[in-house]
Amino acid sequence: MSLGEGLTGRSENPVELLFDTLFHPNADIDFGQESRFDWRSRPDLAIPHLVVGDGEPGGSWQAMHNSMVTLSYGDWMELPGYSLSAALRESGISDIDTSSDRVQRSLVARYYQDYPNKTGIARHMVNHSRVTSVMTTQEASVQGLCGCGLMGFLRRFPFLGLLLPPACRECAKYKWLARVERRDAETGKVADVLYVLTNTIVLATGMFDVPKKVGFPGEDFPFVVHSVQALDALERKITESSISSQPELDLESPWVVVVGSGLSAADAVLHLRSQGRNVIHLFQDQKGSSPLSRYSRSAYPEYASLYRLMKGGARDVDPVSTSAYEPLGDAEILGVTRQGHFTVRTSKGAIFRHKISRILVLIGSEPFLAFMGPNLPKDATDNLNPNTCAVEGNKGLYMVGSLTGSKFVRFGLGTTLAVARDITRERVASLSQDHSVKRL
Repeated sequence: MSLGEGLTGRSENPVELLFDTLFHPNADIDFGQESRFDWRSRPDLAIPHLVVGDGEPGGSWQAMHNSMVTLSYGDWMELPGYSLSAALRESGISDIDTSSDRVQRSLVARYYQDYPNKTGIARHMVNHSRVTSVMTTQEASVQGLCGCGLMGFLRRFPFLGLLLPPACRECAKYKWLARVERRDAETGKVADVLYVLTNTIVLATGMFDVPKKVGFPGEDFPFVVHSVQALDALERKITESSISSQPELDLESPWVVVVGSGLSAADAVLHLRSQGRNVIHLFQDQKGSSPLSRYSRSAYPEYASLYRLMKGGARDVDPVSTSAYEPLGDAEILGVTRQGHFTVRTSKGAIFRHKISRILVLIGSEPFLAFMGPNLPKDATDNLNPNTCAVEGNKGLYMVGSLTGSKFVRFGLGTTLAVARDITRERVASLSQDHSVKRL
């Protein structure tokens, strides 16, 4: 991948830059140039694989507010083999130029959801499922586990074990044993369990599994949530009158607190204001550190307008105001009571209290990778081969997407193709035996 060396752009990964330069030529200065790639199907090089996801294809895109538009232009959201523009045409939408227009997020979510069926890869998808554990086959053997079911059979008839080696010969051909729970899409209950034997694991979990917390008193109250999905669930509970343990809390109060300086918090503020809710916005913006400071008024008018409000309000103001938006820059949350009395200390030490009904904390999140156990080094992200995204010293383990620092779909494509190339090169002689799946 030495061709990527010397390229510059919005990514620090040379592979991402190389593929982006070919897939989206001069994307940042000249809209609409055709891709330099010619995508061809090569069934003879197909790699047997499964894609395990907790929900529908598209991941976090399925949980975003439908009313918001993408940060990137439509073409930058595309995946190989089926364009977003083609998907929009099939839906009867003709007034969006994907080369220069930002697209409603609900349309992108639908595009990602339809993509597997449109490209013939749906058979590889294991939706509404979770990987609950990954261990080496050697570790599994010690624990009496077996991907092909033989160990379970021997536990029922232990005398037969005298005729066989302690480790299953079939499982010993593979490095990893992954346990996957398939869940009912409606109830969320476990419907099936798969044991997957494989020599390769590609971690593409994203960064939105475990929300970060501030740590203020009262942050664990039910009206304090840490994701947009949780806020929507809270609203449903309120509508159903299932939150009744706190009669002193005024759930009809129009005031909502949003905590965060990034795009997720900005989207939440914009969405809540569009619903007529009053918002108290707490954020950190010392020396213009907020990501919103980088977005121009011409390309991103909604973010630029909000950032101007944030900067105009970076002063000591009384939140008990008739304004629909009250920014409190660099303030400290002192706590919230069960009755919704919210207390903050401004950057100059003034204390203000306000009665609120909900608090939405959006200060970032972390991936959930505990299912890997001790098989994922703590410094794995710092020891990735930049050309293959392989975890150094752990053969057959890769990381892609936001786990590698990639922030945009357009760049994530490069690392994914690099992984596929490395796997193909390493195991082209044994692709037909790449994994085995058993239901127990």
